[in-house]
Amino acid sequence: MALHVILMLCNLNKSDISRTKQCIILITVSLSSPITPNNETLPPPGLNYLLVVQPTLGLMMAELVGTAILVPLLIILLFFSTKQLRRKQIFTLNVISILLGLSTGISSTLVLRQGIINPTKPLTSVQYALLGYSILIIPIFVESILLFRLLVVYPYHAIPLCIFLMIFIPLGYIKVARVVNISLFAGHIFSLTKAGLSPIVAIQVGWTKESVFAKTAWFLQVIDNTTCSCLFLYKLNIPKILTNLRTVSNENETFNGSNTIRGIFWIAVSNFVFPVLLGIAQLIFVFHDPSFFHGIIMLVTNDYVSIVGVLLATVWSASGRWTDEHCPPAQRDCALSTIHFTIRNNNPITTTTLVSSVARASIENSRHSRSSTADVDPTHEKSMPSEVRDVSKVSSIL
Repeated sequence: MALHVILMLCNLNKSDISRTKQCIILITVSLSSPITPNNETLPPPGLNYLLVVQPTLGLMMAELVGTAILVPLLIILLFFSTKQLRRKQIFTLNVISILLGLSTGISSTLVLRQGIINPTKPLTSVQYALLGYSILIIPIFVESILLFRLLVVYPYHAIPLCIFLMIFIPLGYIKVARVVNISLFAGHIFSLTKAGLSPIVAIQVGWTKESVFAKTAWFLQVIDNTTCSCLFLYKLNIPKILTNLRTVSNENETFNGSNTIRGIFWIAVSNFVFPVLLGIAQLIFVFHDPSFFHGIIMLVTNDYVSIVGVLLATVWSASGRWTDEHCPPAQRDCALSTIHFTIRNNNPITTTTLVSSVARASIENSRHSRSSTADVDPTHEKSMPSEVRDVSKVSSIL
């Protein structure tokens, strides 16, 4: 009986509120009724329905895959990070986002595992509420890192105060509105569980009857990401940067413009484009899919994609700095082939000293390049175009 009622609830129309209330009463009665062994549709005692196990298993696999991706990324970030990078706020925020994703993934996996193998001992409503709130809060925290990067592109001291306030006050209000919205949604689900409903039924009721919270949350997420993306790309003006970088690179050989452009590309794609697309997919699910399982899987996927997207630019930049410090250009480039010079009597001249001197000169040039990049001449920096200076600032906090 409970299975048929749950399936009927999943096929509800959002406007049919009276039918929803009737199904809630039927579910409550069916869940409180004892299991009768004469009913062949019921599973054996201690086991669960396949129609309940299948979506739960899919959600658990999404959590496991996301957690497994974060573990090597954390190791790579710690391995390639330098002392200068560890002192920056962006490194601390990235580590916190990874730890938040790992803790959420591990706790979600344990909850789903218990729901599959031990359905007679469900978790409390408080545990479900904390778990759901952590899943919903991850995108807001990760996108706060993107707001920090946007603050570097639009620094307080470099733009007029009115423009600074017009950019960051609405973005701050959007962040606050998102936190308040998910807090209200979590509180509403918690009140339903306190009324006697199981957490799964309460989430399904919140997905169908109170879907305005989910719609508002993901509308605000799409608006937030789209606004940050447009402001970020508008300030950088990539075509003009590429033109200016060619001029600056010809005048200053130590300025590596191609690597900087790659870093900006990864920021734009992984930090802004992917979260926006997944946010639109979440809106499609909440408008057209009556079952909350698919929406939660998309939400979990968006959480891990947001974390990985923020990490991509940081890990890429950290690996580049680590390579610059530990591998000189003489070792990174192709090995020098031995050059043989001959004289008129066809006796080869030993060129080991020549090759070694060239290698030593290349190493000295690489050291000078790193020192020049770390301590840029103020007069030379002022002579750079404003777009190129913005690029160098962005690359310094990746």
